[in-house]
Amino acid sequence: MVCRHAVAGRNLPHAGQRGQPDRPDRAVEERAPCRLGNGRRRLEGSERRGDRLRPSSPGGEAARTGNPTLGDKVTGTPVDRASGRLPGQTAEAHILSDLVDLLAAGRSGVLATVISTDRSVPRHAGSRMLITDDGRRIGSVGGGEMEARVAAEADACLAEGTPRLLEYQLVNPGDGDPGVCGGRATILMEPHMPPSTVLVIGYGHIGQAVTDLAHWLGYRVVATDDRPGTLDDPTAADLVVAGPVSEALEQVDLTPRDHAVVVTRNTDLDVESLVCLLTTDVGSIGVMGSARRWETTCQRLRELGTTPDDLKRVASPIGLELGAENPEEIAVSVMAQIVALDRSTAR
Repeated sequence: MVCRHAVAGRNLPHAGQRGQPDRPDRAVEERAPCRLGNGRRRLEGSERRGDRLRPSSPGGEAARTGNPTLGDKVTGTPVDRASGRLPGQTAEAHILSDLVDLLAAGRSGVLATVISTDRSVPRHAGSRMLITDDGRRIGSVGGGEMEARVAAEADACLAEGTPRLLEYQLVNPGDGDPGVCGGRATILMEPHMPPSTVLVIGYGHIGQAVTDLAHWLGYRVVATDDRPGTLDDPTAADLVVAGPVSEALEQVDLTPRDHAVVVTRNTDLDVESLVCLLTTDVGSIGVMGSARRWETTCQRLRELGTTPDDLKRVASPIGLELGAENPEEIAVSVMAQIVALDRSTAR
């Protein structure tokens, strides 16, 4: 560490001009060692503790240079370049990071964990394997035929959306066992999927309230409205589409796990929205409005060729009967119905 002292009125040379006197009235800076009390000097880049010197910045040379070959920039801890893991971080912990990344990308996977073992088995309890929605395996629960059977269960586990327990005897392949180690393993299969999407069509007062509450509940929210400027203000939606419903559906692939909330300002927009939505695989469709308004909408849809089975896919009025009146209360009613649907299918 050095201190800078301004020294005025001295004939010091310019930088790069040896022996050339400076103007006597110009102040320049002179570097001098910083002296502590009792005449002790502090050495640059270090602190004195007793008779030993230690680096003043965490991570030592690696932290100061930022050289990744010397270690982590903050802690100075070496990093395994091949796996991306810090020393002591298990492969199982790395699998959990991969699962987080998978979900963030909007994809699904099944986490298989060995939860108990007996006698001789290839992997200990706590071993994990992630099977992604495209069949890729990360980690291992034992390899061989047992692991192949576990991976084969992943598609069904994702389709049902519920965990399952698998038990394997590893004794006699002649009896159908997937190994001869002599032990037994129990494996928990856990499906992990990204949040369901709530598509909010119509961004008036109720649409805004539904968007806010759905976001707070952890859903992925897509908001759309055909009115210019309606969606210009900040919104809790993850995706905003200003334009007709057809444009929103070009950007969103609705699945049976997703929900559509139609809260528009008239029956023309209800009809336009439903004609588009009924061509998708969306799990639930709800339309705001009175019984009279819904009957008008149904009549228009029948004239356009909508079948009775398609009309049964639509719930109107949307939401649970709570006696709700203001936008926030209506949003609670709407989202309570959606949560109830999700919980009923998860049982």
